[in-house]
Amino acid sequence: MDPVTVLWEAQQRGLLSTGIAPAAVVALLSTPVGSAEYGGERLLERNLLAHALHAAG
Repeated sequence: MDPVTVLWEAQQRGLLSTGIAPAAVVALLSTPVGSAEYGGERLLERNLLAHALHAAG
């Protein structure tokens, strides 16, 4: 996951409206934690669940 994608996701979830600067979010991404595969799987899982919830509504 690239920093732009994660920054966009944080913005979409309202995390940046709480006073966290975009530069601080990007700084958190400078040191990777875990594997890219794990993060990708979680991102896909979250998106699938969000779409299922939207479709159920």
